[in-house]
Amino acid sequence: MAGNTFISKDLSKRGRLTLKGIILLFIILASFSFQETLAEGTTETY
Repeated sequence: MAGNTFISKDLSKRGRLTLKGIILLFIILASFSFQETLAEGTTETY
């Protein structure tokens, strides 16, 4: 039983890490796309 709880704890830790990684990836992608749209807008106006 102790082994099972240890595995579940390890999985939850990994799950949190992957969730943080996914959120971080989304933020990075969003910032990149935002910069691209911003650059396009400036090139269109000038």
